[in-house]
Amino acid sequence: LCLCLCLSVAVSVSVSGSGSGSGSGSGSGPGELLVREVTAGVSEALRDPSGSAADEALRIAFGSGSRANTGYAGGSVSAIREVLLSGNFREQWAMAYVLQKNHIADELFDRCAADETLARALGLNISTMRSRALELAQTNAHVPPESRYSNGIADWLFPSFASWVRFDFDSPMHTHTHTQPFAHTHTSSPNASGGWLGCRHLRDTGCLGVQLRSDNPSIRPPLSLRELAYQCGGQPSCKLAWQPGASCYTVRETPIGTLASYATRARRYGYVMVAGVSGTTANTLQLALLLGADESELVFLRLAMVAWLVLSRDHSVWEVLLAAETFMPPGLRIGEGEDEPALCILGRLLPPSLSWQGHTLHSAEAWRAILNALESTEAWRRLGQNRRGYFNCLASAAKPSSCCVPDRAGALAAKPELDVEIL
Repeated sequence: LCLCLCLSVAVSVSVSGSGSGSGSGSGSGPGELLVREVTAGVSEALRDPSGSAADEALRIAFGSGSRANTGYAGGSVSAIREVLLSGNFREQWAMAYVLQKNHIADELFDRCAADETLARALGLNISTMRSRALELAQTNAHVPPESRYSNGIADWLFPSFASWVRFDFDSPMHTHTHTQPFAHTHTSSPNASGGWLGCRHLRDTGCLGVQLRSDNPSIRPPLSLRELAYQCGGQPSCKLAWQPGASCYTVRETPIGTLASYATRARRYGYVMVAGVSGTTANTLQLALLLGADESELVFLRLAMVAWLVLSRDHSVWEVLLAAETFMPPGLRIGEGEDEPALCILGRLLPPSLSWQGHTLHSAEAWRAILNALESTEAWRRLGQNRRGYFNCLASAAKPSSCCVPDRAGALAAKPELDVEIL
């Protein structure tokens, strides 16, 4: 929600043309004036229904979603305002998803890269912004346009060269044909110089959809009145048009040169595969980093991405954590636990304690709350004694790494539906 508000306000300032810092003779510096304008923009965008510039900014930032987007409640200004202020978890993350995919953020960051006074006033991470601006400049200067989505950094939120997300998509070394970033279909194949085929493949039948009706009791939280109106058009119930990743993609066996493929690695360690490594997670964390998120916020965001994308059936836990790997501090990276059973990655979701804005979250308390919710479920009974013991250990205030021992841990069941039930 904070990310959505920050960018919508920044876009509002840009659309209204008031971000130049030109003042009214008050003697304030341009940075202070811009902060004042941004503050006024919050009020205008969220509380003044007559603000036409703010309305246009909200439409540009959040109005391009569709019924296929899980949780999206429509592109009307009134719906957008309500969701940003009081929408449920699913609705707010739908707005974050739409914001990433419409590339409005690129226009904002282009402007900030050319005007660091503006960037500082908006609280952006100047170092991260400069680094990404350099990568974009190098891509534009040295990579042919048709190859920028395979062998370059194509936009401000694009996965880095160190990201596992890049293995989702085709990447020949020299030639590539692409029509749009992260397109559903790819026409290229690796050439003689190397590269790989993407492991994520759109189903031959296209997206199957979520195969649920709007009143299905497995949907948590239940659809809001806004979601119901947008999905069902006034009917009390309807088949949902949501198209999560699990309904659209399969994971192929695609070696990385002479190295083992994503699918081979997942099967070896017992991880659940749904739709390949999560590009949405990498995009969200890159956006957060540019907006000035600190280490604790990135850890919290990764946890939020697990809750969002696993429950929506877009990705598995492993696919989210793998996408977030390059953003995490030492001790919370799943790659540090070589040859650990798959279940043990859950112990890396949180440090023993995490503080943010005066609040402290203790991981043992969080796991106790999770256990309270799990213990009465059929999924919990199906886990088996050893795996239940691992969760109990996490809830006992023990160091998570001490819980991951052979007699307590085991691989997650290789069924995505069980992965969804537990998380």
